[in-house]
Amino acid sequence: GGVGKTTLLKTLNNELKENTRDYHVVILIEVANSETLNVVDMQKIIANRLGLPWNESETERERSTFLRRALRRKKFVVLLDDVWKKFQLADVGIPTPSSDYGCKLILASRSNQVCVEMGDKEPMEMPCLGDNESLRLFRSNLMAEVSAAIDHDSDMRRSAMDIIQSCGGLPLSP
Repeated sequence: GGVGKTTLLKTLNNELKENTRDYHVVILIEVANSETLNVVDMQKIIANRLGLPWNESETERERSTFLRRALRRKKFVVLLDDVWKKFQLADVGIPTPSSDYGCKLILASRSNQVCVEMGDKEPMEMPCLGDNESLRLFRSNLMAEVSAAIDHDSDMRRSAMDIIQSCGGLPLSP
């Protein structure tokens, strides 16, 4: 983890929500199903984004049927973040997306295998940053004077490179 999948999905979510002419609804769900999948939490997010009432007395299955029907009538994008294992979209209330209807599912996972198991037809790997990209990102977070000092002071450059190497090409700090 840490290559920026969540940041990418959040950015995509915000851009799609601003450009609403292509889709009726954009739904970002942080799955984080490391141990157990929280279907109810996912259903609440979907219902909220669709502006639908929440009924505590309904079963998960009743809700999933209701949500699937509601989503089928819309052009939607569902963004699933941090998927650790395969689950059935229908159990949550997400219909199988079809490009024929302008619907999309985008998921982020640490595992390519999970993406394939979830039916991903175009998996995209996010590689770690190279040294040049890492240095550029590092410098973008420094004051101008400190960034300039890296070019002129060998100790500063060595320290900067040590920090960058310790991050292992990931945009997050260790």
